[in-house]
Amino acid sequence: MTCPCRRSSVDELRVHLDTYVAPGPGALVFTRATGRYLRRADLSTAWRAACEELGLDRGLHPHDLRHHAATVAARMPGLTRKELMALLDHASERAAATYQHAEDERLCGIAGHMNEVITKARTQRSGAVIPLGQ
Repeated sequence: MTCPCRRSSVDELRVHLDTYVAPGPGALVFTRATGRYLRRADLSTAWRAACEELGLDRGLHPHDLRHHAATVAARMPGLTRKELMALLDHASERAAATYQHAEDERLCGIAGHMNEVITKARTQRSGAVIPLGQ
């Protein structure tokens, strides 16, 4: 079974290849308008223009898109660190943790929930509740 996201990525790449790339194994996949090799400046210029068009901060970098996607994925309920590592193609948990800021948010939410439960238990104390340490 082919993953739907891979299927759509392959379909998009096939359209790009059929539309913009010359036939043959040596053809360049991405080129300048002249058909020559891309330069770093070409990518920077296109990136700045796209950010400007969308009204995005000038400090945004292409790698920030990967970081954002990884953070969105990390917020998926039940996603494990190993799954995030596989998604990002990372070999170490430390590398995956770099993108898993959502885990910190989730832990704060869990701690907040536990605090609410404890506070509620204290205010609704009955004879059946025995505080620990007494």
